[in-house]
Amino acid sequence: MTNLRPTVELKAVESSAVRESIDRAKQAERDGRWADACAIYESLVRDPGTLASTRLAALRWLGRAYLEQGNRGAALDVLEAAVASADVVGSPPAVAQALNVIGIVYQVGAAVSTLKEGDPVLISCISSCGKCDYCRRGMYSHCTTGGWILGNRIDGTQAEYVRIPHAETSLYRIPPGADKDALVMLSDILPTGFECGVLNGKVEPGSTVAIVGAGPIGLASLLTAQFYSPAQIVMIDRDPYRLEVASRFGATACVDSGVDVRNRLAGYCMGHGRPDAGTRNASALREGGSSQ
Repeated sequence: MTNLRPTVELKAVESSAVRESIDRAKQAERDGRWADACAIYESLVRDPGTLASTRLAALRWLGRAYLEQGNRGAALDVLEAAVASADVVGSPPAVAQALNVIGIVYQVGAAVSTLKEGDPVLISCISSCGKCDYCRRGMYSHCTTGGWILGNRIDGTQAEYVRIPHAETSLYRIPPGADKDALVMLSDILPTGFECGVLNGKVEPGSTVAIVGAGPIGLASLLTAQFYSPAQIVMIDRDPYRLEVASRFGATACVDSGVDVRNRLAGYCMGHGRPDAGTRNASALREGGSSQ
């Protein structure tokens, strides 16, 4: 069951089946059968064939008592949420979105022992059961019952309340006095730049690192790459303000992507850059380099 009940408004509906479904949902509401009503509304707004004849007019909260978190899950009161690119381009219709979130535990399932009501927590953008073969190998994004499910297969966190199916392995208690605004970035943006950029890119002491794009992920890569003491970190972007921020955050050089990137990168790589460096991420590498 979703956290929010969509109110569906008829719009040039021709299908008698759609009309009947809406009538059944409304009757379920009148009878107080909220779970049944939610299930019917969900089936309507998730069906691509139905979307042509109905539209999502509003989302209405029915009360925290209707959250069903499951034995290993938790229901949370959302405190802070930031927008990610997946919220704009990656989520299915009629699914509440957002990945970068912190919240307060409202209730926990019977099998949850490490969290309690009132705990402030960071919500991981990747949910993991901690038990399947992928989780045991540290491949949490491939979890058979988790992975990228928030804002994708189940409702995300752009809501007042949200349910997290695998609470003990997907929520992290926030220590007292922590900057909650900063912690929002730890849910998705900063670890993406660190894991996908720095760790997979094999940044090491004395290396030269080129980061293409000084957006949030690029800046997260810039900050975390410095843990590994590279000799140079070159930030590439066409926005002067972003490059200025990158310089303040520790970039040793900033390159305007619209001005002779090829020769600039070749200079930073001691002449080992490929001839077409700068036209694509991979082609900007020296021999033996890596791209992420």
